[in-house]
Amino acid sequence: MRIPDTCNIYCPSFNLSTLGKITASRNELQRLQREVETELASFTPALLAKAFRGEL
Repeated sequence: MRIPDTCNIYCPSFNLSTLGKITASRNELQRLQREVETELASFTPALLAKAFRGEL
């Protein structure tokens, strides 16, 4: 079996500006996710306490 010297493999090009925007969006989403996780961590115990006291 002979392997050709060159192969026609498609490799998409990308714009570094676009990559920067995608990275910035990902960073913002990660920040928002951490913020929501923090809020939920404090909300859950309060909700459970009200539920057990019959206040819901």
